[in-house]
Amino acid sequence: MEIVGYKDRDVLVFRVEGRLDSETCEEVSGQLDSWVEMGETWLVGDLSDLEYINTFGIRVFLVAHRKLLSRGGSLVLCGLKGTAKEIFGITGVTDMIPMVASKSDALEMIQRA
Repeated sequence: MEIVGYKDRDVLVFRVEGRLDSETCEEVSGQLDSWVEMGETWLVGDLSDLEYINTFGIRVFLVAHRKLLSRGGSLVLCGLKGTAKEIFGITGVTDMIPMVASKSDALEMIQRA
């Protein structure tokens, strides 16, 4: 699992590659918390290279989204496919966290907000 963040149009975009499960969720959670503590209010999660996610990983995104909402921002996820997309749909998280097809769609959504 790897998480990498970078700025695009003044928004922090991060990519998660590999598996996000009980063994890797602490690393991702810690990195998201760090960005929020540094003052980021809008995060875009590019999950196009996410191979697998379980409930531990889902919780990481829900917690980060709640923190960002309390600061007037949001987490927007994009690029979901395959098994990861199915799991997000089954859990109902798609009703709680904004999800779009691409990074450009996510950035456009944020700019309109």
